[in-house]
Amino acid sequence: MTALWVATLGTPVGWVVYLLAWPYLVIYLAQIPSRWAQRFGRYGDFSYGLYIYAFPIQQLLVWSRPWDSVHLYAAAAFCATLPFAVASWHLVEAPALQFKRRNIPSRRPGTGLTDTAVSRRAAASVARGSATRR
Repeated sequence: MTALWVATLGTPVGWVVYLLAWPYLVIYLAQIPSRWAQRFGRYGDFSYGLYIYAFPIQQLLVWSRPWDSVHLYAAAAFCATLPFAVASWHLVEAPALQFKRRNIPSRRPGTGLTDTAVSRRAAASVARGSATRR
């Protein structure tokens, strides 16, 4: 599929082949196990930052100048967006995830009680039960 895309590059049918080949190539490459892929997330998860900052930066790049090549434009947009995504991970997302890891009691559905309150009630009833059996 990729060879067909390369062969049709610059022809009117090239875009159709490109639209079919690119998703196939991405999914194929994502399935290949490699050492590089295993180490991919060791510096952080920049995907959300790339997602939220890509559109404004792409619009700024389109506004700033006309682009002759969509590939050059995509590379420039990625290179311009990545520093914002890295900063977002280290300054906003990772610190926010620290709150998630704290032991915050969650609400039990339908009881209006937190897990801690339910545990205390259970412990008290067990203690009462063992005290009355003696």
